[in-house]
Amino acid sequence: MVKQPNVQIRPFRREDQEAAISLQDEFIEEFFPEFVGDPRLYEWNKDVYDIFSSYIEGDGIFWVVERGMDVVGMGGIKISEGTPVISRVRVRKKERGKGIGTLLLWHMQEYCLGKGYKKIQVDTENHMVAALRLYEGNNYRRIRETVEEIDGKIYTTYFYEKTLM
Repeated sequence: MVKQPNVQIRPFRREDQEAAISLQDEFIEEFFPEFVGDPRLYEWNKDVYDIFSSYIEGDGIFWVVERGMDVVGMGGIKISEGTPVISRVRVRKKERGKGIGTLLLWHMQEYCLGKGYKKIQVDTENHMVAALRLYEGNNYRRIRETVEEIDGKIYTTYFYEKTLM
């Protein structure tokens, strides 16, 4: 486990499920308010609604970041075509700017390196400026992008990759 004053990263436990959903709901309200209450959200985010089955029992791993007794961040990794892919990195809005996202990212990279992986991938949306800065500031290289139209609005997703050493 990685520690920082008053912050600890630890593996996800079943009792963290409600906090994870709360973090995801906060994320949706901030970055995708047009989808709040949309019935498609469950399908798009079904891994978050059952993290244990989607990550722990599957081919992945998931962590939470705690400050005291509160879950203030989370993130996971799934293996896709033999490559670890970072997923669902979330930090509570009031906790951002304190290095929690960077700490979690480093933790994930070290985990993958320890498992013998040579590269790691992640994707994020163009309007998520803090996430773009996090990945680009940690030497992730943009490898492609996709553009999708949903309900008349355009969404651009950037895909990044980093070689682990």
